[in-house]
Amino acid sequence: MNLAFDWPTKNLGDDGFSAFCRNWRIRFKDRLVHSLTFEYWPDCVNVDHMTRAELLALQNRRLDALLSHAMRHVPYYRRWAADHGHSAAAPPPLDAWPILTKAMIRSDIDAFQSDTVDVADMTAAKTSGSSGEPFTFRVHRSASDYSYACLWRSLRRHGLRPGDRRVYVWGQSYTFNANASQIWKTRQRHKVRNWFNNTLAINAYELSHETVDAVIDQIEAFRPVYIHGYV
Repeated sequence: MNLAFDWPTKNLGDDGFSAFCRNWRIRFKDRLVHSLTFEYWPDCVNVDHMTRAELLALQNRRLDALLSHAMRHVPYYRRWAADHGHSAAAPPPLDAWPILTKAMIRSDIDAFQSDTVDVADMTAAKTSGSSGEPFTFRVHRSASDYSYACLWRSLRRHGLRPGDRRVYVWGQSYTFNANASQIWKTRQRHKVRNWFNNTLAINAYELSHETVDAVIDQIEAFRPVYIHGYV
């Protein structure tokens, strides 16, 4: 079945994402959790109407702005630029820049913190540690909400809307290195989140030959519009 359709994008204004949401639950939740998405949405979806030349020009402008910002406001890159004679007014091409590694951030995370953003306004994010080395880094709300808008821009191309019934198959990494009380609190919070999102969550770490039939029964009973997660 082809779910694709052309969702209107003209004259959306700041309420465009509200109209895009399937129901009040997801709209209310996103106002609380991803409030900046409503502001980002019009420009985000307008990308789909750009020509290739316009899109490449936008990418280049944003990349130049990012590189220039890093050289002016991020301690590590400010020192790097000074050591190599680079100017923020004319950032060098991307292939001239040092490759950033997890070890570099672990050794001095403040060296990669922009001085235009207060650390108190950042949140800690982490990888699951499936590589054997869990990694913690900082994320600003504006980045999280713009990423969220981009996610829905992609799903929208297939006719999907926030609040559509969804099965979410993912690893629940919060169970790692947490005590029973922390796990219980997180599970209760996720139950509330899943209700707002109209989502059935499946813990990928618990899937096995013994459990997969029961999980399939759960999915069929839930009757999702789409399944989101690991292939």
